[in-house]
Amino acid sequence: MGSITLTPSELHARIVPATPYDRPLTPEPTTSDDAITEPGYLQLTFSTHCDICTDPISPSESRFHCPEHSSPSRHDPENKGDYDICTPCYFDLVKLGKIKREDGPTGWRKCPSGHRMIVVEFDESPELEGRRRVVINDLVGGHKFTAEDIAAFTASLSSPNAAGPSLIPSAVGKWSWRENNEGKRSSRLRTMTLNAQASKFPPNGGFGKRCLGLWSYYPEKGEGGKGELLFPKGAELQEVEDINEEWYFGVYAGEKGLFPAQYARVLDA
Repeated sequence: MGSITLTPSELHARIVPATPYDRPLTPEPTTSDDAITEPGYLQLTFSTHCDICTDPISPSESRFHCPEHSSPSRHDPENKGDYDICTPCYFDLVKLGKIKREDGPTGWRKCPSGHRMIVVEFDESPELEGRRRVVINDLVGGHKFTAEDIAAFTASLSSPNAAGPSLIPSAVGKWSWRENNEGKRSSRLRTMTLNAQASKFPPNGGFGKRCLGLWSYYPEKGEGGKGELLFPKGAELQEVEDINEEWYFGVYAGEKGLFPAQYARVLDA
């Protein structure tokens, strides 16, 4: 198997996943071994430098990574996600007061620009004959937790009436799903209840269930697949919520969307 060495910005700008729309649309799940042919994988190795001290970060070293930091390139002016801070530099930023303690490693874990960060490293993977990216600590509050949610959560803790659990209803857009094969869609307001317990911060990775992708799911192209989540077989889906008997809403690789409940199995906590 070949390999390509890229910087993260080149990776984002130049490696575009092959579109799945030239294959049959969303086959029904089956236990047949040849029902779905999974795509092959190309081993990628890429170098990372700390954006504070500019020193290289070894793949096996954990680093603080910002998925939202703007990193424009000539290939993609809107590119995001190429921003990393080595662990010593991140703790120094907190010590120097450039990041507030409540926004530091034991708090919201924010970057200097105020985005929540994840902690990642690259571990040896015998199955893949290379390294795989591992998220050590996911976003505090999860990917569905918005800036408005953070403000509401923080306000609930400082409220004089915040004794005991505080339930904060938070509107976060709409769910929209297909009702049948003719493409008819139904929707309803999507809300989330934030439970501000004794902890000052919500959990890493957010709220909700975890699911295992039993089969790859490829949404329809265009309006038919709007708001749905693409994921491969074996994917770990996080922050999963029940919409109805047929649909779940969850997160995979930072992307949010709906997917058929029959394509996933709920994992034990």
